[in-house]
Amino acid sequence: MNSLDQVRLFAKCLFEPRDIVEIRCLRGKAQSLFEKAHSLAHPRLNRLNARHDMYVGANPRKDYGARSNDGVEMARCLFVDWDNTSLLVAARVTDEAELPLPTCVIWTGGGVHCYWRLQHPLYDMDLWRQLQRQLIHSLGTDRCIHDPSRVMRLPGFFNHKPGRTPSRIVYANPDWKVDINEIVAVLPKIEPVHAVNPNYLPPTDRSFLQRRAAAYLRRVPAAVSGQHGHNATFRAAAILCRFGLSEEEAMPILNEYNERCIPPWEEKDLRRKYREASKHAHLTRSPAI
Repeated sequence: MNSLDQVRLFAKCLFEPRDIVEIRCLRGKAQSLFEKAHSLAHPRLNRLNARHDMYVGANPRKDYGARSNDGVEMARCLFVDWDNTSLLVAARVTDEAELPLPTCVIWTGGGVHCYWRLQHPLYDMDLWRQLQRQLIHSLGTDRCIHDPSRVMRLPGFFNHKPGRTPSRIVYANPDWKVDINEIVAVLPKIEPVHAVNPNYLPPTDRSFLQRRAAAYLRRVPAAVSGQHGHNATFRAAAILCRFGLSEEEAMPILNEYNERCIPPWEEKDLRRKYREASKHAHLTRSPAI
């Protein structure tokens, strides 16, 4: 693929067509360009690469000209940067960490970038920072790659460091999007851990919140009669309250939990537990990623 074809493929992997994307040209006098993702592959990029190293903001920008962390309102990907590492080593480390297949893998000319496109965008950027730190900790990659406005090397263009090696896409599948729970499940827990904050999620992403809550509750032991079963079920209901779920959003998840209980509760009792828990949810520990 030529350079612009690689940019088009890269943009499909990381962004939605109407996302605003920053291209940052470094080396010499730095400058930034802003384009919609669907028109990112502009011929002038080839001309700029004659003098500059080409970088791209991995997270969409709120508006044209937004270069700072405050200019990022959501993340569509998690990503890491291996410096001075071969593709074989990066692949081996990723496999050993039991992470899902990345959406896109870039050879930078001296290292490897991996991107995991999420099924749903993440609007809580504090949570995104924490997940980035956990991912970095798990893989031993560049520890600086957790600022929302981070720029990464754009594939298809020359890396002007000694050797002037072209960066390129090694693997890309724009249709491959990862359930964030598959990543969270294998990440090490490091401090500080932030609770999920539903206030950062727009109404269209309530399904993401439900999926995260369901994944968390699957790790909670089920209630067993004669073994403090009432307290165990109350705790399960309180966890769902702490995720900010309404009763109707929580009941399918609580019913799934109930299938593991011995004996199962009647639905009217589950609803009563949830309503009791909703009055006292502030007394329970926040569910954490």
